[in-house]
Amino acid sequence: MEHWEGCISPTPPFSLALTAGYQTAFQGQVGADTFQNGVFSRLLVRHTRPLLVRITTLSHPEDPDHPSLGIQVVGPTLSPQDTAWAMERAEWILNTSADLKPFYAHIRSDPVLGPALGLLYGLHPPRMPSLFESLVFAICGQQVSAGVARHIRTRLVEQFGESLEWNGQVRRAFPSPERILKAGRGGLRSVGLSERKVEYILECARQAVEGLLPLEDMGLGHPQQMRERLLRLRGVGQWTVEWVFLRGLGHPGVFPAGDLALQRLLARLYTGGAPLDAEGAQALAQRWGPWKGYAAVLLFAGARLGIWETLSRRSAPSVPV
Repeated sequence: MEHWEGCISPTPPFSLALTAGYQTAFQGQVGADTFQNGVFSRLLVRHTRPLLVRITTLSHPEDPDHPSLGIQVVGPTLSPQDTAWAMERAEWILNTSADLKPFYAHIRSDPVLGPALGLLYGLHPPRMPSLFESLVFAICGQQVSAGVARHIRTRLVEQFGESLEWNGQVRRAFPSPERILKAGRGGLRSVGLSERKVEYILECARQAVEGLLPLEDMGLGHPQQMRERLLRLRGVGQWTVEWVFLRGLGHPGVFPAGDLALQRLLARLYTGGAPLDAEGAQALAQRWGPWKGYAAVLLFAGARLGIWETLSRRSAPSVPV
């Protein structure tokens, strides 16, 4: 097994703990992504060959204002093209080039996000490495709870992903479109997907194999054209497209207003519990301007980390005894 090591210099502020933590839903592992003991790792596949990417912070304790990351690539054989590709994929996934400073300046006066900024400082909205993976992950999450979606996504990887054994552990990549097609209806149903979702995912895999869906270069192309293209796919509606843009592309200006969990969170934090629909959530999100997608990431992260409950207790008025 060959090894290669290098360095990544993210745009500050950057926190690997928060960024990789968000990518794994602060659960340690989701799908092909793991973040354990300060190491973010993912098995990628280039030209049918598995490449294990491992990333750590080089400053202890972590310093988001002066970030420096170490990257290790492991594979049966490694070429300079392999390591350059793995570096580019790692930087894309962790969104290391995002400039958060204008967004932070905009939200400092926000009554909810402003007080939480210190606790979420350096969280770069992470991304998926391919449009195909983004679509499959989004379809897995349609009309089910976040916990159920995470379970299905992880089973999908464990059962059908390309594998690499290293250091006594077997790591698996997100399954390629070819592997998804080979798994077929029975295989996909076995991980907990409904019949309709199986049909949607198989159609996405077919289009990817035929070259109609790009596997990489997700940031290229006009957003509106990509949106229209995605909406033509069977089983892909507005919620799925917004999810792909936010989690797949890390697009700062896309706000998933149709997400019911986000609507409930906004109602609790901003409207005193008064219900919000998609239109109301989108109207409220205008306060964050071109960074409303980044705001959604902070809102979700704060909910998963219990930050909103902590801040609520701190700001609660004291009760005289």
